[in-house]
Amino acid sequence: MKKVAVEKGLGTVGNYLSKNGYSVEEFEINSTENSSFYDQFDAVIVTGQSINVMGYSDTTTRTPQIIADGQTAEEIKSQLENIVTK
Repeated sequence: MKKVAVEKGLGTVGNYLSKNGYSVEEFEINSTENSSFYDQFDAVIVTGQSINVMGYSDTTTRTPQIIADGQTAEEIKSQLENIVTK
């Protein structure tokens, strides 16, 4: 089962993914400051409201991050199916 993290506030997306076979864990955005957080998941879905506000890019990870802003749950699931290969 693919494991994804969904930022708090994206409950509709989380519920949709859960109903479609994903293991979903909700998180607070401050959890993403440590790259070991990402290593627990096949993908991380964020609202996009607080992404790189200060222009920092010092967290490196191979885990894909999807910005949910402006996308439906179906569109996010489609992206997951294209990028998550585990």
